[in-house]
Amino acid sequence: MDLLRCTLFFLAFLKVSALYQEEIGLNDFTISSTGHGIPALIHSAGSSILTSDPSSDGSITSCTIASRCTETGDFEWRRNVCTTKKDGSHLIVTGEGDNSFTVDQIGVIRAWSGRKLLWDSPPANIPASKLFMINAGDRKIVCAAYGATLHVYNAVNGRSLAILNADNYVTGDKKKAWLSVFESGNELAGLVATVDDHGMTSGKQTSMVSLTMTGEQTIDVGEPVSMSHSAEPFLAKTLEIEGFGDEKNVLALTGRDNKIVSFSLSSAKTSYSTALDHPLWTAVESVKPVDKNLIFVKGSDNRYSPEKVSVAFFSNDGGKAWNQWYGEEDASQFEGSDYCPAMELMLSYSKGTLLAFDTSTKKSPLKSLEVKGEAYANNVVMMKFVDCSESSATVLVTTSRLTTMLLKLSSNSKESVKADVVWSIEDGLGTSSSALFLDATDRVVLTEEDEAKVMSKLSLISRLQGQVESTFELIQGVIPHADTRDDNFGFMKLALLLSQDVHRVWGIPTAGKNRGDIEWSLDLPEEAQWHSLVHGTSNSPSIVHGINGGTHSPFVLVLSSGKDELTWTCIDGTTGEVHATGSKSVTSPVVQIIPVFGGSGSCRQVAIVVHEDNTTTILPEDTKSKNLVLDQLTKSPNGFYTHALNREANTVEALKLKKDGTGSIVQRVGKTTFSGEKNSQSSVPPP
Repeated sequence: MDLLRCTLFFLAFLKVSALYQEEIGLNDFTISSTGHGIPALIHSAGSSILTSDPSSDGSITSCTIASRCTETGDFEWRRNVCTTKKDGSHLIVTGEGDNSFTVDQIGVIRAWSGRKLLWDSPPANIPASKLFMINAGDRKIVCAAYGATLHVYNAVNGRSLAILNADNYVTGDKKKAWLSVFESGNELAGLVATVDDHGMTSGKQTSMVSLTMTGEQTIDVGEPVSMSHSAEPFLAKTLEIEGFGDEKNVLALTGRDNKIVSFSLSSAKTSYSTALDHPLWTAVESVKPVDKNLIFVKGSDNRYSPEKVSVAFFSNDGGKAWNQWYGEEDASQFEGSDYCPAMELMLSYSKGTLLAFDTSTKKSPLKSLEVKGEAYANNVVMMKFVDCSESSATVLVTTSRLTTMLLKLSSNSKESVKADVVWSIEDGLGTSSSALFLDATDRVVLTEEDEAKVMSKLSLISRLQGQVESTFELIQGVIPHADTRDDNFGFMKLALLLSQDVHRVWGIPTAGKNRGDIEWSLDLPEEAQWHSLVHGTSNSPSIVHGINGGTHSPFVLVLSSGKDELTWTCIDGTTGEVHATGSKSVTSPVVQIIPVFGGSGSCRQVAIVVHEDNTTTILPEDTKSKNLVLDQLTKSPNGFYTHALNREANTVEALKLKKDGTGSIVQRVGKTTFSGEKNSQSSVPPP
């Protein structure tokens, strides 16, 4: 008692304003992601990059636009652009600077300046099919097409200028649609057409109307001009307005034989129709004019997963003859590709390697350039130039696992190009679905000789001793070093984050100087239906250490379920080192996974996989793992129990594992049904 009073007396006179005051009220670390999937829109807004995943076909999107710093990749802000998340989708166009305009699934148009909402429109109560932003002289207009109806707004203040119906400007029994709205001189013009269910139309079914602003809030519509001289059919969804100088053409693809069709808006006559006969295309993704005499075409081959991308250029020598040129056949299928006209440079990825091609020669095959620098990216699904000049360019690249990186390109010769990774971000972290925390104190690759010593430092007694020592140092006015504090108090943890969507595991320390940094990552099979992190053990009254311990074990077993197969990977979760991998054919679905830890060797984490047909699979599939499981069952005289939740049937079943000779069997001992209720998860204490 006297010792306690003395301690309190000294503490009362110890001058301490706060313990580690710089950390009070702060998170250990924060990792922010864009919140959307593979970006379909990339827009450079000064020192920032805007990204989003708009959907022109009305499919569900993330309803998110986000901004990152161009220089560092740091997350800046994110905004939800939909009225409701239910069946949400959106379209987006960008204006000057960081201005953008979105329309959601119920037809609400919103104007944004960065993260700030400027105005929004009343709901049209139907999804928009197209969204346009046009600078007509000193006027800025935003238009949304809802099928046959076009809503026109002042982009600055959100005033409604007109609601136009395509039925008034084009005839025919088929459904009507607004194909495009664009700048014509200092005014606006619109293309309207009748389209079939496949989005097919033709010049005969298309009319152009002039939209003249006669005041601040009024628009006069001119007489429609039929494009009847251009009879070639084309797909409305691939339409581009090709404008160089005062002349504007409609550029689109035919729907049947993959031709590029272009017809003049002034003469209403077809200017050219060129067949696309690339040998590796099964579909054409986009057709974009580079200049008056050059077109960049991107096609795809759906015989691969993910689809391979091929590109071709069509050049006009001034006459009606168009020349097609592309890479050599064995090197012209890519995972992603884009073109920088100012540098006359085409970039592509193939099998993780960045390729560069010089297009200045305008002949086939394209001239390959040496790429200096490391810019590896596997399974690229999106790449787009953010900016492009004669001497340098930057390009944004995203992989199927949502790794996004910014590359800076420079070239001082026609023989090579230099590529530097400015930054790389793991946006897939935003899809994390489960987490596991491991004790990372004294992270080393353990040998059997020093394992007992290291494990003893993780024990409760060892940590209490360290905390008492730190307390006396504090009383003496010695502030413990942060690393010592983290060790003594058990703050050194490593978070394992698993994403089912991008099929990846990350290891991130939660304390120390590297907290919040990705220390390692592990790619899992992309064809798997689900993944699971297995750690520790079961079957203990307190479920703290289990029969054989394992709470502080660094070993983790990662299971991946494919078609009729289970793949397992045994890793040291604190370092990411892979100790062993394997696979096992299975014939019945998995209903439960039971963790078991123990034994010896490099892989000490074991899983008992319970199947729907009352059979079990022990992974890893070796003699030591099998003997460990049988030992667990032997040491459970009252039964080794687990439980399985069936979300579809709304049932929870009690299962008992028993030894059966040299193996184990499952006995179903009870079931509870939750009639009329929906189960999302269950938490069942051990028996």
